[in-house]
Amino acid sequence: LVHADVYRLSSINEFEDLDVFEQARDGVLVIEWGHAVESALPHDHLRIDFEVGDDGARLITIDPFGSWVERDWDSIR
Repeated sequence: LVHADVYRLSSINEFEDLDVFEQARDGVLVIEWGHAVESALPHDHLRIDFEVGDDGARLITIDPFGSWVERDWDSIR
């Protein structure tokens, strides 16, 4: 598991310099604040958003991209 918190990065170049894709080649890469570097993400990825609802409940939204779209999502409900 490779974790990258990109909140404080000022450019896509800084993100690319981290070389996180190579580091996570055989594992999982989790990017916090990933919307800041979305244009640098590979075509095949998941975007997972966490929010706190008005009632305090946590809402998790999963948006698949690329080959993730074709997966059976009913199995994770």
